[in-house]
Amino acid sequence: MLERIPHAEEAIEGLERTAAYEESHRRYERIPYRGLLKAFRDLHMQGESLEVGAGTGELAAFLAADHPDLRITALDLSDDMIQRARERMRREGLEGRVRPLSGDVNDAAFLSGLGRFDVIYSAFSLHHWQDPAGSIRNLWSALRPGGMLYLYDLKRVPWLYVLPGRNGFFESIRAAYRPREVAGLLEEAGIGRFEIGTCLPFFMLYALAARDG
Repeated sequence: MLERIPHAEEAIEGLERTAAYEESHRRYERIPYRGLLKAFRDLHMQGESLEVGAGTGELAAFLAADHPDLRITALDLSDDMIQRARERMRREGLEGRVRPLSGDVNDAAFLSGLGRFDVIYSAFSLHHWQDPAGSIRNLWSALRPGGMLYLYDLKRVPWLYVLPGRNGFFESIRAAYRPREVAGLLEEAGIGRFEIGTCLPFFMLYALAARDG
């Protein structure tokens, strides 16, 4: 199997960089989340949710629009990304339902201070985490009984791994996990039952686990 090449976890800081990030994603910002958005519609999400790696808030805004009974705490490492997310929620009238916050998933005490959640989800962040099993363990502890953890990320596939691209997408593919590696991380985090699947276009995967009620 082609060796995983870790991709360092880093916050996108600075007003110019965060503005450029938001603008570069604007035209196609819904496309990468189609699988997750469909899964959440099928699961009829509601209650208190936590998003990890929220960026400028595009996914939180989509989910809030799709699920009127869902209240979202949107977490990101970057203060500047969170500022952009707050501006977006004001523009879209979602301030009362989406709460952007800067914080670190590795900080168990910080997560504990946020309370407990019915849904915790993350998109395109797992392959960045320096201690993925520890981060997953922290998130699992923040779930209420009956709550759901949903991780959505790229999958390391040979036909993309070997292409000569050097941009961020190919770096992320090489840093991403295979399904059995994700299973190992969940087991290391103390999660015994879970579902892992592949999403179209076949270089995406999801992991779903529900905490016993």
